[in-house]
Amino acid sequence: MNAPAQRRWTWRSGALRAVAYQALALVLIGACAWFLAHNTLANLRAHGIRSGFDFLLGPAGFDIGESPIPYEPSDPYWKAIGVGLLMFGTSLAAIGFFRHNAGTGEGPWQRFWAPLIGSVALAVILVVTVFNLYSLLGTAPGSLFTWIPVGVLLLAIAAGLIWAQILRTTKPEIYRNIGVGEQEPLAVLEHALADVKV
Repeated sequence: MNAPAQRRWTWRSGALRAVAYQALALVLIGACAWFLAHNTLANLRAHGIRSGFDFLLGPAGFDIGESPIPYEPSDPYWKAIGVGLLMFGTSLAAIGFFRHNAGTGEGPWQRFWAPLIGSVALAVILVVTVFNLYSLLGTAPGSLFTWIPVGVLLLAIAAGLIWAQILRTTKPEIYRNIGVGEQEPLAVLEHALADVKV
C-alpha cells in the first residue's frame, strides 16, 4: 500500500497563499478596530466624557434558558448580547435549513413555526435592547455613541455578506458546501485517500 502524497506548503501553493492572505486580513482588521477603539476612548477621556460602555463588562445578572455556548448569570453583558445574537441567527438558520428539504421527517411546527416565532421574539428583544441602549450607556437619547455597537454589528454583517458574494462568484464549489453539514461517510469518495492503492 502506497502512502498518500504529503502536501507541500510553498508560496506557489494557492492554499497556503489563501490562508496567509486571510490571516493578514484578520490582523489588519483587528489592528484597525483596536486603533479606532483606543483613539476614541482616549479622546473621550481627554474631554472628560464617559463612554458608558463599562456596563458591558459587568455581570448581566440574569439567566438564559438554552444557550449555544456556556452562559451563567455572572457572565458579562457583552456575552449575554452575543448569546442573544447567536440564538437569533440559529433560529433563522433553522428555517433556511429545513426549507431546503433537509431533516428527517419533522412536521411544520419544527420546520417553520417554532423557528419563526423564536426569530420574531429574539428580534423584538434585540430591537428593544438597541432602542434602550442610551439608558445603559448613560448618554442622551439619540446620541451617536448609542449607535456605535449597532454600527459595528451592521459592519460585521455587511462584511460577511460581501465575503459570501465573493465566494459565490469566484469559488462556487466552496459556496455550495456552506451549511451543508457532514456528508454520509461512505457516500462520497474521500479525496485525501484517493491516491491510496490497496
